[in-house]
Amino acid sequence: MLKNKKKIIILFMFALLCILGFIFSVLIENSSVDALSKYGSRGNEVTQIQTKLKKWGYYTGSVDRNLWK
Repeated sequence: MLKNKKKIIILFMFALLCILGFIFSVLIENSSVDALSKYGSRGNEVTQIQTKLKKWGYYTGSVDRNLWK
């Protein structure tokens, strides 16, 4: 009787881990975002990137709306 309970618990835990793994992989897949900026980009998005990088100390140039011209 005890062996059957252990088997049921192990199967339940395995199924639960599989379900959680599937849910986690779907969440990660749906959370990715394609990059909109590239070398030579211009505009508001570039201004935001430059401002954040400057605030964090990774960008020392001026915030000029041009991405690494």
